[in-house]
Amino acid sequence: KYDMKLEKQFFQRLKNIFSNNLDFSLNKKGNIVPIFVCGMPRSGTTLCEQILSSHSNVTGAGELNFLANLSGIGTSVQVKEDVLNAFEKNILDKKFLLNLRKEYINKLIERREGKNHYICDKMPHNFVFIGLIRTIFPEAKIVYCKRDPIDNCFSIYTKIFSSGHTYAYDLEDIGNYYLIYKKTMDYWYSILNKGIYKLKYEDLISNLREETKKLLHFCNYDFHEDCVKFYQNKRPVLTASNIQVRKNIYKTSVGKWKKYDDELIPLINILRG
Repeated sequence: KYDMKLEKQFFQRLKNIFSNNLDFSLNKKGNIVPIFVCGMPRSGTTLCEQILSSHSNVTGAGELNFLANLSGIGTSVQVKEDVLNAFEKNILDKKFLLNLRKEYINKLIERREGKNHYICDKMPHNFVFIGLIRTIFPEAKIVYCKRDPIDNCFSIYTKIFSSGHTYAYDLEDIGNYYLIYKKTMDYWYSILNKGIYKLKYEDLISNLREETKKLLHFCNYDFHEDCVKFYQNKRPVLTASNIQVRKNIYKTSVGKWKKYDDELIPLINILRG
């Protein structure tokens, strides 16, 4: 059973840790630049990675759990107090952080295609680690995928996930989780602002070319025609969106929840306060 109280405590503790100790001193640069594509599941993260990985110098590595495991937090949504205590101690240890950076980069290199300079880590749940990411990867690009809240939550509710996401099977749980997620992202965005690129799903769908140009510019790349032909990209996609990203842009997913507004009242009431 999903424990909302425990979830709130985790996110609040996480924000407290980095509000006190956010440090940009690990100014290390190498031949690999990570691109972290974060957000809620079903917010357009797979589409974003598919567009980026269609560029000749970007590797799409998919959803990686490296950061969660190397940090000690793990992949469980419900994080225990002793785990958080150890994590808080570790982020004050520069040796630990440098080693984490080294190990993570080495794991990325194993998934590198050719001599590509940029590698996408499209684990949506990495949004909880944005403070850590900015601390140990100051050169990294962070893309925040944002979608209409009701559309996003409804899309989650229609899927069965292979693991995790215990909040995803109850409308009220999904709504409450989304509010915690939004509050956390608002916090990261407020302290890092220009260090996070906000990609709105609806804008991307309605104006693919222009939004792709902006996205590539943020990643220090010029526009490449292949990126708007992302559906021709043959790289393996192992998420629930694997079928959608093989198709050209379509708009039928925007506002789809409106067909079921009566059934979604518990969710709508939470999201709209």
